[in-house]
Amino acid sequence: MIFNSWHVPHFVKSNENVMNVDGITPTQMVDIMIRFQITAKQFLLLFILETDRLEERGHIIGSKGSDSIQNVYRIASHLNEKWTFDEIDDLIDKGLIVDHSSKIGSRSSLPDNYVVTDLFTASIIADMTNFEEFWELYPGFCDNFQDFRGPKVPLKAVDYEEVERMYMKYVRTKPKHTLVMNVLQWAIDTGQVNMSIQKYVASKMWDQHRLLKRAAIASPMTKSIHGKR
Repeated sequence: MIFNSWHVPHFVKSNENVMNVDGITPTQMVDIMIRFQITAKQFLLLFILETDRLEERGHIIGSKGSDSIQNVYRIASHLNEKWTFDEIDDLIDKGLIVDHSSKIGSRSSLPDNYVVTDLFTASIIADMTNFEEFWELYPGFCDNFQDFRGPKVPLKAVDYEEVERMYMKYVRTKPKHTLVMNVLQWAIDTGQVNMSIQKYVASKMWDQHRLLKRAAIASPMTKSIHGKR
């Protein structure tokens, strides 16, 4: 039996901001699929359900209500890519989702009855330990650029919980956290970090540093190419 009972209301529209992999690369997606021995279709369902859960908790920036679950209906209706109960049962057996429809005495095909477990969430969603890693890596002080003979400028004299809240809001996945950490390490090594950690997170400065890193990596290559002329 397939989920052919799902229908998309005519008013359902796509929300481009919802299905956002947030820093997850194809390689990282495949790593998760290999780890759990699941298909791309199964991964997609898990990711949509997890995003739906985050929306319900108000963790998705710019979302109104719960929109991600609509993507399951859209896929089933418009792409004719329906999930079979065998695929769902495989996810249940692997401890990746829970079927709450069993509580009402009969199984339902509605996606609203399925919830992603912490096993999948922990493999993809950033947690407090990730923020702690970011906090530890970020420099505590920088040189006083107005007076190099003066005392160093503190960069962590801020509200820890407020910075944590912002970081968890902007960096929702472990792959995105890894990207931020790699960029931050480069910025530290090249002397680019000279603002408070709160301002760094609030401005998502890692995006700018990522561009600078790319330019720095490309620069020697560009010089080499031009040098051959």
